[in-house]
Amino acid sequence: MFTRLSFCIYIDSLINYNLNLFELINKEKIDSVWILIDKSKHVAYFLQNKKVLKSYPIALNEKKFVPEEIYFITFKPYENNVKTTFYRFCPLNYPNINDAREALVKGVINYSKFEKIVKANENKTDYIPQIYPDLQIGIHGDTNHSPDYISVGIYDSTQNRFIINDRTNGSIIFNNKDIKEITDIIEVWKTPIFIRRKVKKDSIDFYFKRTFDPSNFNLTDGEKYLNYALEYLNVKYEWDGRSKKKIDCLGLLFLPYSKLTGKSWLKLSVYPYKLIKSNKLGEIVKNLYGIKKESLDLNELKKGDILFFLLSDTVSTDSFFIFNNKKYQVWHTGIYYGENKVLHAKPNYKVIVEDLQRIYFERIIVVRP
Repeated sequence: MFTRLSFCIYIDSLINYNLNLFELINKEKIDSVWILIDKSKHVAYFLQNKKVLKSYPIALNEKKFVPEEIYFITFKPYENNVKTTFYRFCPLNYPNINDAREALVKGVINYSKFEKIVKANENKTDYIPQIYPDLQIGIHGDTNHSPDYISVGIYDSTQNRFIINDRTNGSIIFNNKDIKEITDIIEVWKTPIFIRRKVKKDSIDFYFKRTFDPSNFNLTDGEKYLNYALEYLNVKYEWDGRSKKKIDCLGLLFLPYSKLTGKSWLKLSVYPYKLIKSNKLGEIVKNLYGIKKESLDLNELKKGDILFFLLSDTVSTDSFFIFNNKKYQVWHTGIYYGENKVLHAKPNYKVIVEDLQRIYFERIIVVRP
């Protein structure tokens, strides 16, 4: 059902809208195409590398849930004789793994459901298990399947503009001719679609780098490590704990390590100094080695990085680190969750995801699985 008329887009403000996308694209570099969606302007940009080739008017419903992440279409039903309500409906891989992590941390899904979503994304299946029932998000045209049908709103030919009707339950609507042009080019599980609340034109380099980060296409060992560690979310903290009933900060490092590598954690040193030096958990990130808290650039961290938090120590006689002629000891550990947050077994509490800045430390050592 249509809601109130909410937005208008003048055709002249769109980029190359009246040109054929096939004539604009370099077909030999199809792997470099992607779509950037600006929810606030109701515009979808089709890019190749960092160049906008064409832009399209879109309809959505900001009063409803429209996710903001990097997605891929998982399936082209119309190529497989599967009937859909909407013209050229293509489901997105919502929820992706980041969505699933957030739902797990918020208590919306359990770890079993989280694992199913992760597995479906890793295996690049046609359909992803949903967080919320009856919510499947995709890109599509209208219920009228005529290829030339205008589906994003009312076309005002006197002023050469579209008057956009906000609607749908999370999906993004294109004009039928536009969705046909787009889906004839983009590839299943290959062409990224980056949905943003607002797009800044001077930030294309940032969006491009973020979109084509290899971790968006395949999980890194660090992300796998983080996913395994999330199984212990909300487990009660207890010193020397090594189970799903009780765990401490080292236990939260050891148990996911065994699942990731297939090796027993019992061969790992319980002394942080030796643990770091052995490189068994991963490689030390050299440019972050012993860096002060106030100098830490969070953009240098990657999901799944193992964080060793250091405080100055004037008592220990061995197994300490020295920075600027001052002794430091590891007092706590955690795993970088992303978005400036850390997964850790909080002393005298439980395993939680918390803002990194709330952790008390003077220096840090980062190990990458």
